[in-house]
This record gives sequence, C-alpha cells and structure tokens, in this order.
Amino acid sequence: MNIIKEITRLITVLKFRNKGVELQMGKNTRLKHCKVKNKGKGNRIIIAADTRIDRCKFTFLGSDSTIIIGNACNMSDMEFHFENKGNEINIGDKVGIARNVQFAACEGTKITIGDESIFAHDTLIRTTDSHSILDSEGKRINPAQDIVIGKHVWVGLGVLILKGCRIADNNIIAAKSLVSSKIPYEENIILAGSPAKKIKEGISWDPNLL
Repeated sequence: MNIIKEITRLITVLKFRNKGVELQMGKNTRLKHCKVKNKGKGNRIIIAADTRIDRCKFTFLGSDSTIIIGNACNMSDMEFHFENKGNEINIGDKVGIARNVQFAACEGTKITIGDESIFAHDTLIRTTDSHSILDSEGKRINPAQDIVIGKHVWVGLGVLILKGCRIADNNIIAAKSLVSSKIPYEENIILAGSPAKKIKEGISWDPNLL
C-alpha cells in the first residue's frame, strides 16, 4: 500500500490488506493524501469513528506493530514511525496533532496518549535512542522504554519527549522543552526547560481563549 489518496466511508469498519498492512477505519472517518511505507508483515492501523487524518505518513520498518487512533481525533502532516517488532502507538479520543510531529515506537515499545491531549507542531516523541550505549563490559545500558502521556495534556511547539517519560493528566509542556524520565509525575503542573522541570502547579488549561 503506497498511497491512500482519499478514503471516506459511512460503514462501521473498513478493512484493507496489502503488503502485510491491515487498515481498519470507523464510521465517518477520513484519510486524505496519506502515505504508508511498509517493510514488514502483520502491521495494523486501526482508526475509530469521526477521525480526520490529512497528509500523514505511516512508516513500518518491522513486523507486528499496531497503531490505534481513537474517536474524533484530528491530525495532519505528521509521521508515525515503527522499527523492529511488536510496537504499539495508542491514541485516545479527541486528540489533536499539528504538522511536522513524529511519534516513533521502536524495539517492542509502546506510546500511549490520553484523551483530549494536543500537540503543537515540530514535536518529537521517541521511545529509543536509535543507537547503543555500552558499558565497559560491552553490555548495552540504554534500552528502549515506553512513553505514557496522560489525558488533557498540552504539548507546546518544538518539544522533545524521550523514552521512559510518564506525564500525568492535565499538564502543560512548555515550548522547546526537553522532557526526560526524571520529571515529577504530578497532575496540573507546567513543565518547562531543557531538561524540563516543574515551574508551576495547581493549573489547568482550555483550548479556547476565554
């Protein structure tokens, strides 16, 4: 499956198989000008109802990986990237993702995104360093790790989220922050900086200008 120019269906589930990719789409869901690159088998794209995906890229460089996108999501000009076997990206309902964003799940890891989270453009979420760091005995010391982002999290533009991160619900990640696994797991906080640290607590946010 090289290019999906546009698929709009009013059926509950659409299944499409080609070169080892299975695509399932929910009712009233749209894929427009998306690209799928697949070099494996047993990979799956599962998209729930009322979701809109424009000009996105799905890259599978291994086998048995899955992306699950929830209801009423909206995303454009971004990439889902998988390497090796058994990876998963699971996106909740009503998630918004802007352009030039990459989610990369590699080495059998999982990225989980909670409901109603939003991602500004030029953000990067990766579960791996992509290269090995070895100790004096030649043992690798930087294995890939899962990433979990909670519900109603606002990720600002240009943010980098590294392997092992767990971000609690109702947080804000300030623009250009570098988020590592050392951040506090607390709700209703703002994280900012490189590396990111808590700079304010007791906050909430709304996507509308009130």
